[in-house]
Amino acid sequence: MRTRKAIDTLTDITTRLDDVMAKENQILINRLPHELAGYSAEKEALASAYEREMAELHANPTLLSRAEPDEISRLKSATKRFQQVLEEHRRLVQTTKSVTDRMLKAITEEVSAKQRPVEGYDRTASMRTAFNRNEKPVSLALNQVV
Repeated sequence: MRTRKAIDTLTDITTRLDDVMAKENQILINRLPHELAGYSAEKEALASAYEREMAELHANPTLLSRAEPDEISRLKSATKRFQQVLEEHRRLVQTTKSVTDRMLKAITEEVSAKQRPVEGYDRTASMRTAFNRNEKPVSLALNQVV
């Protein structure tokens, strides 16, 4: 009985975690990353439960050896789906981060170019300097949370 409960619990947690990650993937596909925060508490709780159950199975390998073949099959199927969703999630997060990094780089280069005008002569035939102490500095804040 303990074996069936352990396998069923792990299968259920894996399926629920898979569902949360699939929802997050849709959010990333739809480019609405601010909505990810709504799933963080549930995902953390499920990930902790998953980790506990996996540790239990590793500590007590006889649970798997006593399991029925259909239980093992359901667990393997749930784990395979979960791994596929995780791989898609990794790819989407990496893509989102890459786009964000390129956009941030373009913005900082533009701000930097405007702060450092090209050296040369101005309208009064005076030499322009790369740094003008009279100009107000431009502030740029960065939050790299993805």
